[in-house]
Amino acid sequence: MKNIGNVSIDLYYGDPDSQTQMITLNQSDSSTIVLSDFINVLVFDSKGTITDNSRIQLGDDGKGYIAILKDNHE
Repeated sequence: MKNIGNVSIDLYYGDPDSQTQMITLNQSDSSTIVLSDFINVLVFDSKGTITDNSRIQLGDDGKGYIAILKDNHE
């Protein structure tokens, strides 16, 4: 993940059925995250900063949400 925006973002990620992990990405920071084996939910919290809703779906709480299904079949 890389924060190409101009504000810090708290990124919460992981399988919704297990403990969520959190990292903070400051402007221009990047980090590698490990996805769980099936469903992953990423929550982007920029403390109320607006984002483009067509790029990242915003919840009623102002946070951005992305769900990723990781398919381990080769």
